[in-house]
Amino acid sequence: MVTQLYTAPLRPYLPQKKGVSSPAPKPQPDDLQPSGDAPQHGPSQTLAAMQEKGPGNISIQAVLSDFQNTMDALGVTQPVREEVAPYLQVVAHQAQKPQPSSGLIKQNLRIAAETMDQYITQTLGKPSNVVREWVDALLLQPINYHSDTPIELRAFAPTPPAEIPRNAPASTVGTKLPTQDGAWVKARLNEAKAAMANNAVDEAMGHYQGILDHLNGSSAHPDVEARVLYQMGRAMEKASKPAEAKGYYEQANAKLPPQSHPKLEMKVHKALGMLLYQEGQLDSAAERLTQAVELSAAAEPEGNHSSLLNQLGITRLRLGQHEAARGAFEKALQQAQAYPNAHTSDILSNLGAVHRKTGEHRTAFGYYKQSLQAAQAENNRDGMRQSLQAMAALYLDAGKPEKAFKALENALYRV
Repeated sequence: MVTQLYTAPLRPYLPQKKGVSSPAPKPQPDDLQPSGDAPQHGPSQTLAAMQEKGPGNISIQAVLSDFQNTMDALGVTQPVREEVAPYLQVVAHQAQKPQPSSGLIKQNLRIAAETMDQYITQTLGKPSNVVREWVDALLLQPINYHSDTPIELRAFAPTPPAEIPRNAPASTVGTKLPTQDGAWVKARLNEAKAAMANNAVDEAMGHYQGILDHLNGSSAHPDVEARVLYQMGRAMEKASKPAEAKGYYEQANAKLPPQSHPKLEMKVHKALGMLLYQEGQLDSAAERLTQAVELSAAAEPEGNHSSLLNQLGITRLRLGQHEAARGAFEKALQQAQAYPNAHTSDILSNLGAVHRKTGEHRTAFGYYKQSLQAAQAENNRDGMRQSLQAMAALYLDAGKPEKAFKALENALYRV
């Protein structure tokens, strides 16, 4: 139990002068006594960052060393170490990259500091923000966030996730993360969601990448990695970067064992199908959307997947596959009609388009008329205009220009 606050590494960092090391602060007898069960550390161990000699930046290795020594000196309990460890692990993983994300490193150091301050506050019974102040002061100094050598964290060595046997059934894949890891991942996902709500795409991507760094390719939790990669794809779509989005969706799809998480697989295939459709790769789009439809039945047998079926029908229609398109639209209509608030005007209009393509003008007109009525009931002005324009085109096909002009007039001026 901590009774005194160990503040040696928590002083502001001083700028380094060329060829001269910063002097170690003089210990104060009333605040530098470590707890009775904590190991003793001299200044060279607890002030690694301040003791670095020569010009240049403070190394991230020294910063992490100081942070761990502080936990040792405070006698931090194992549960708190486990709570802090994931943040330090993200820092260590980022430091190994050729171009570490300094923003992500700073954020995780601050969160780790706040966690430590909570522990100090609970232990001493009075508010403390001393660790956060130390980190804030540190981050004002020049830091080398890249490390050419591996960083080993002494604070906590988690048990590596169990490897999944090659022929393991799907039910054993994606078991729950350990409590601490799960809470940490959930917090990062919530932060990423908040960032996306504020259109801070780069910040959200930093959170997502931090989760991937923390999991570090864990084969026991491919579903977690796949969910993160899927969200990264969504973020790239919001940033109008379809090529990058497609890459993340494909990575997510590769992570998931077939039929292991049908709902997530369905979302990934649907997202890929929509992007491929926009690129004009209709055959590939139809294949992905068909897989999404099949997975939707397994994921939510009673769900409303009419919009997905409608998109599949549109893709089949553009490919000239009229019967397949009609089948998709009819299934979409059947599902939509089972839900009181579902919109049916677009589906009805698309059914009209199929019959127009096959020369069944009377049937097509009936669907267009139903589409107009549904759009009016839904107060869908765009739907009303589209239905009237489709009816005008059908009148022209039938050699009735006066009625076509009347339908267009209604679409332009009365809707």
